[in-house]
Amino acid sequence: MLMKMNKANKKFLFIFSLLIPLWGCEFKNPLETNENGRDSTVASFINKWYDGHTAAVSITNDNGTPGMETEKEVQDFLLSENIRVDYELVTENYLQDSAALNFLLQIVKNGFGYFGHGHKHINHDALSYDESYNSFKTCYETMKQFGLKPVAYAYPGGWGYHLRTRTALADAGFLCGRKFEQLDHKNPFIVPDTLSEPKDWFALPTLVMQSYRYDACYACINNTSELIPYLNECLEKTAWLILTYHSIGFYDGYGFYEIEDFKTDMLAVKARDFWNVSMNRAVLYLKEKKNAGLTVKWIKNKFDDVEKIIINLDDNLPDDYFDQPLTISFDIPGNWINRELSLYINGDPVDHFSFNSSKAKISVIPTETSYELMLKD
Repeated sequence: MLMKMNKANKKFLFIFSLLIPLWGCEFKNPLETNENGRDSTVASFINKWYDGHTAAVSITNDNGTPGMETEKEVQDFLLSENIRVDYELVTENYLQDSAALNFLLQIVKNGFGYFGHGHKHINHDALSYDESYNSFKTCYETMKQFGLKPVAYAYPGGWGYHLRTRTALADAGFLCGRKFEQLDHKNPFIVPDTLSEPKDWFALPTLVMQSYRYDACYACINNTSELIPYLNECLEKTAWLILTYHSIGFYDGYGFYEIEDFKTDMLAVKARDFWNVSMNRAVLYLKEKKNAGLTVKWIKNKFDDVEKIIINLDDNLPDDYFDQPLTISFDIPGNWINRELSLYINGDPVDHFSFNSSKAKISVIPTETSYELMLKD
């Protein structure tokens, strides 16, 4: 009889011990326990292109000499229309011409882009790997010497056909190489549709923009009416398109292009939903987006009101080099609509916003530090 009671007591004590933790939770102050339970991760995504643009276009000028009278007309027009193009850097030429270098650095301050185009304008496919590497590396380091960040490159003469040439360019530190192949008009679209990176970063296609009067090149894009179908298809594919011009309005120069056609080209680009972006910035955006992770969390107070939104956007890439803001979209609470909001990082304000719907869109640099979005005081 005593043995049976001991077994019953033991069973009761065992069940009682299991219930104690449950009772303890039940009687806790609810304002002290459920703080994290109120927080919620909300839907968010990184836009394919900056500021939510449908597609991207980079306009490159491979033979524009800053300071020439015709080039001044080009630049004045671009500034008046708020359009920007990229200029080539054959770095040895700029080492020998300080006035040209100073002019280039000035227009870069005005928002124009740039790209490496060799230390000398030579056929790198005719060189060994070591010779190409040394040439590319000299170009890379000289650009840094000028205070410019080397990112994008375009092969002089389009001579980047050999694998050893492309490998040497990558090993020298550039992130991409642009070709110059007339037949690329058959498929010039980079990262179309759902693709997130090119098939080959060191064989980027371009549209060769060249007046028919130069050498009757049917494969080239000769004027605006021939360009527009490519612009429209690029938008349909949400892709990135690179245009390459030479000698705009300079009829004695290589591959010249009519200046009036150039102007209508630019207006056609401006009239469409393109991110007009330098090759450098497009490359950084794509590489950051490919590596980035994004989470957006609503942080609520004890009254279940959202007091701040925590944004974590990190690409695990060096912030001092990969510094292109990514555009992200996410939900905000209804009572934040049409109110002034402040964005902070490490407690310091970095931007201010106001949204007229519950769908927010902002552009921020990926970093390991969280951003905080709050109602402005």
